[in-house]
Amino acid sequence: MRQVYMALLPPTMVVADLGCSVGINTLLFVSKVISTVADAQCHNELGCHIMELQFFLNDLPRNDFNQVFQSLQQFTKSIAAGHPKGVALPPFYIS
Repeated sequence: MRQVYMALLPPTMVVADLGCSVGINTLLFVSKVISTVADAQCHNELGCHIMELQFFLNDLPRNDFNQVFQSLQQFTKSIAAGHPKGVALPPFYIS
């Protein structure tokens, strides 16, 4: 993944997680992508380039996506706490 966005440097990376389910695995995947981009920004591999991340979660209609979206506030706090101070997370949106 890192090689792809380093080569293209798009202003926005769109990630579609088809078959994402509703458990913690969904947000672990999202966390890994955010961490990879934040790490590249921290090491100045992207220069001044700030990349926006958009995540589209999709799975069976019977899955309870309310559980995922109710946990997003805590997820955002935990991912920010897991990065060194002064390291800005890239802007990200989950739908």
